[in-house]
Amino acid sequence: MSARIEDAKESKLPMPSTSVDDDADAPVIHQTGISYFAAFINFFKGCVGVGIFSLPLALKDAGLCGLFMLFLFGFLNCLGMTQLVRSAQYLARKNGGKERLEFGQVAFDACKHSFNFVRPYGSHLKFLVNLCVFMIQIGISAIYYVFVAVHIQQLVEYFTSIRVSEVMYLFAVFVPFVLASYLRNLRAIAVLSAIGSVCILFCIAVIFQYLLRQPHQELSLPWFKDFDGIMTAGGSILYAFEAQALVLPIENKIKKPEQMVGWNGVLSIGMFFITWIYAATAFLGFIVYGDAVKGSIALNLPEEPVYVALKGFLALVVYATFSIQIYVIVELTFPTISGYFFQKVNRGKTGPENSSKCAVLSLELFYRTFLVSMCVLIALCIPNLEQIISFVGSTCGMMIAFFFPPLLDSLTFLPVLFKKHSRATPSKKFGLKLKIVFKIVQNVFLAFLGIFGCVGGLQASIRGM
Repeated sequence: MSARIEDAKESKLPMPSTSVDDDADAPVIHQTGISYFAAFINFFKGCVGVGIFSLPLALKDAGLCGLFMLFLFGFLNCLGMTQLVRSAQYLARKNGGKERLEFGQVAFDACKHSFNFVRPYGSHLKFLVNLCVFMIQIGISAIYYVFVAVHIQQLVEYFTSIRVSEVMYLFAVFVPFVLASYLRNLRAIAVLSAIGSVCILFCIAVIFQYLLRQPHQELSLPWFKDFDGIMTAGGSILYAFEAQALVLPIENKIKKPEQMVGWNGVLSIGMFFITWIYAATAFLGFIVYGDAVKGSIALNLPEEPVYVALKGFLALVVYATFSIQIYVIVELTFPTISGYFFQKVNRGKTGPENSSKCAVLSLELFYRTFLVSMCVLIALCIPNLEQIISFVGSTCGMMIAFFFPPLLDSLTFLPVLFKKHSRATPSKKFGLKLKIVFKIVQNVFLAFLGIFGCVGGLQASIRGM
């Protein structure tokens, strides 16, 4: 998520074209920006996070089809990200190439430039997208919270004879997490996030070599388990893959935006390597620990000094990167909340810009404390790490990965295709008609998969609690 907060001071100029609609896939040009390799590294380290430690659960819950689901979801996630990037690039050109589009703004502009009957609902769709982004960020923050608490519990029980419930640890880490949420310096947050991403990759490498050296159990999994298990596994996989909120900030920064998409683009190459790393981790983790695998595979590591230290290091790293999750939420929601609050307090006379800095800061710190309290509440309602990961992935994760990208793709490009079809010569109409039918079928399938996965995953998560 560090790419979301790093400033990129570039200007965007539209590519010369007689008509935007005639060149719908052409991106804008950035006069300055990061290279392909830098964008790839940002994407890779932003995607590979703590979600990888829960992937062996996908095989435990779903059976061998969990591996197939992992590759399928990797491909479909890449497709959804590509749709999101292409929509953002096209809409940026429609707006003159001067605006950096975020997820919610893409939804608003997609409606604005779409069919006439859709245009009045742009603000509603933007609100819905931002709500899902808010909810998944809160879910991720809660996972970070529980992750640190349970790893600290293992450390305390290793070094002392203290034995208390996990709930006590959830309350014990509240104040440190509140203090972490108060970090507002962008440079410090960016540095912590970058260091944290590198450290997590180091921890993954250490765990990976340990799994390779261990004796492996005979794989006796069925191809399929029950429906709830498949839905739960889907949630765990989607949480690990969740990176839709990361894609557009990187696209806004890369010097040549066309390098984000295509068979050799940042998204395709990045997801190829990430999917194989995820599959290897899931497979190795399960054949080493079998049904005893826990919500984080790090919790299965032996109680040896090296691996106990690794657990402590991992907990510290996740704690240090908690501030970026809160920052994303605050940036998304606090301007609206502060505007509404000060309008009410001042009876509509002034907003936050005319209020004292102390008052605005006090409200922001209270809001940050409230967000951490929400994490605690979620953790208390869903105390098991594996359950909360599946819940977050199978609800908002499904919507953000599989529902919104095809919806925005349809709203953005179907009007363009229909216009081209109406102006095309008879020899070209058939080809355009096939494109329209293919796009509709593809996007309806993805949207249905998102809704079905969300409903089915929610039911499975509730039954598993």
